[in-house]
Amino acid sequence: MEEEVKVVIEKLSKNNAPGEDNIPAEFLQSLGDMGLQLITKLVNNIYKSGKIPEDFARNIFITTPKVSKAQECRGFWYN
Repeated sequence: MEEEVKVVIEKLSKNNAPGEDNIPAEFLQSLGDMGLQLITKLVNNIYKSGKIPEDFARNIFITTPKVSKAQECRGFWYN
């Protein structure tokens, strides 16, 4: 339903780097009613057909090591 898609888009974190698709959350949040309708139609077509696009199923997860109370910017990639 359109309202469900709207809620998900509104919950996207702002000011984060875009993912592999290079679409920032702010772009999706600024699409307005017509964009929301198009995205909902796309998701519904995928659901009805049962065919998930290949790029929807691919994930890239890059871990970022965190050091508590770090005083300097260095880590295992710096020598």
